[in-house]
Amino acid sequence: MGCCKLAQVDVRKWLNHFFTHIHDYDQDYSRDLLELLPHNLKQKGVL
Repeated sequence: MGCCKLAQVDVRKWLNHFFTHIHDYDQDYSRDLLELLPHNLKQKGVL
């Protein structure tokens, strides 16, 4: 939650995106979970 405040991201939007996409990382070990952090998603324009 603190990461969302620092990145000025709505916590509910981030949690919704996080729980929707977390299973995309289950089988693909080349992907990094850091991509789902609020500041990274904001930089990509997702949030």
